[in-house]
Amino acid sequence: MLKLSQSCLLLLSVLLVGCGTQGTRSGGGFSSVSPEDAPFDYKGDDYAKRLGAYEAQFKRPHQWLTGENGQYYFAFFDAAGQPTGLTSTQLSQASRVVKSQLIAKPYAVATFFIPSGDHQLIKRLLKQQKGLLTPAYKLTDELEIIPDIDRTTRLFHEYRNNYGLRLASLKNTLKYHVRFVASVESQCPTRESQGITSCVMQSWMMSNSLSNVFNTDNPYNVTLLNRLLNQEWPKLGYILLNDQPVVESPAVVNMKFANSSKSMKQTIPAKRAQEIKPYWNRSRWDIVIVKNSDQSRRELAEKMTEESAYCEVKLLPLEALDQYNPATAPNIHVREKAKEFTDNIAQQFCGKVIQQLAR
Repeated sequence: MLKLSQSCLLLLSVLLVGCGTQGTRSGGGFSSVSPEDAPFDYKGDDYAKRLGAYEAQFKRPHQWLTGENGQYYFAFFDAAGQPTGLTSTQLSQASRVVKSQLIAKPYAVATFFIPSGDHQLIKRLLKQQKGLLTPAYKLTDELEIIPDIDRTTRLFHEYRNNYGLRLASLKNTLKYHVRFVASVESQCPTRESQGITSCVMQSWMMSNSLSNVFNTDNPYNVTLLNRLLNQEWPKLGYILLNDQPVVESPAVVNMKFANSSKSMKQTIPAKRAQEIKPYWNRSRWDIVIVKNSDQSRRELAEKMTEESAYCEVKLLPLEALDQYNPATAPNIHVREKAKEFTDNIAQQFCGKVIQQLAR
């Protein structure tokens, strides 16, 4: 059973409400759209339609639903981290919260998604194949991104011992992280390449024409990860990729090997907060399928999570603030508290769905 500490809950409620009262639009706040006009799997930019989709999801929790792009499984949680009741009265109350009091109530929505055609494959992988858990991440006092060893260890034992997954050891999790950070360095992001050693070396060694090969929107070098995959884990079936929003974002240049290691990029914490803030907004991990490119090689796609199954938990007030008025949305420290809350829900919700699939 989930418990959010009184201090954390108070901080969440007070600061989210304080920020949110400035974030609603004048003249009536949030408009509403009926679920019939916004199917439960709506993914567009119209936030009023998304609210209608949430109401539709409220009505059909804890069951697999088939949408346009795949299958979905939903649950909602209240400020204490408990699943919301779904009697007709409670549903009516929950719908009013979603439509008119979204800013003031820290409701969370949990979603498990499996792309069309992958349901049986995911079940077979979880039952029969070995997986690799990548690190969960946290922020240092200087707002650098480092592995959260405690949380990663808890997740590892939870999924292996309680939910029956066959996972490569935590030593391999660390090995993956080291290679991942090296792969970020090797991309030499044009935004902030100054001070990243390998970028300096690349500009010295490569001609201008050859250096264009390295220009990419991807913040990491998947070739290095695939090399590690084939060297160390030739029988790996999938990767449980933690904290996808930040891992596949430009903010990943603020990552480093460990708390004691040198920063990949030198900058002030305020600048890091600005870069990380848009992506420190929910708890999500993906089931990344390792593909057989031929009989001898195994590969990850260039963007690992483009077509992956995923499980995510979002705090609805935070999402609303980011959508309606980013200037008054919570700062990075409030987001850390919010993410602790959604991380705890995700560990429970995602684990139970995984357990269903792996039976």
